[in-house]
Amino acid sequence: MDYQLLIDTILRILLSMFIGGLIGWERENTHRPAGLRTHMLVAVGSCVVMQLGAYNSTHIGAQFNIDPSRLGAQVISGIGFLGAGTILKEGTTIKGLTTAASLWVVACLGLTIGAGAYTLSIIGSLAVLVTLTVFEHASTFIPFGKYRRFSIHIKCKELTETLQFLNTIAKKYQAKILDLELVSVTGDIREISFNLSTKRLHKTVDTTTLFSDINQNEDIISIKLNEY
Repeated sequence: MDYQLLIDTILRILLSMFIGGLIGWERENTHRPAGLRTHMLVAVGSCVVMQLGAYNSTHIGAQFNIDPSRLGAQVISGIGFLGAGTILKEGTTIKGLTTAASLWVVACLGLTIGAGAYTLSIIGSLAVLVTLTVFEHASTFIPFGKYRRFSIHIKCKELTETLQFLNTIAKKYQAKILDLELVSVTGDIREISFNLSTKRLHKTVDTTTLFSDINQNEDIISIKLNEY
């Protein structure tokens, strides 16, 4: 038994678990759809597939002319179905794009570890972590570049008065009303949907405060509010 090969295989699997876990922990810590275990599984699976390709190339490649990167290429293209599952559409908003991208990158890192390129995999994982953490906070300091966005659905009695009230709320937070849509009219009840976008540096607002401000209007029957 080749103990050196065994140790190297274990090292690659453990490193893929560690790197996938780090990135997955960041995603789970920010309450994203795919978290710690998902990223770990993707990284380990990619690592195993890449090592399988190398094994096939070493043991039967000379006879059948097998390309060791062929299985890895299928991982890169096939991981898209898992990433697509983390992308959620809610009204006019789309969530999960960053998590989908992180899953794809973790798959690539797993392949890199499986191929034995340790330095490249570690540098790549550090770049991903910096992108997900440091640049998330750094974007706050970009003038006019960082927004807080809210998706809002409201049922109200008087449409005109409600719209005027919402414009007042938007001015209070130096925000813009986007994608305003009259969803339905049922008797005296109107349902509207829109996005509220406010620049973080101009005015800070959280979901609870905004909900409380909008709920002060007596014409409003119900509110559904989400930040994205």
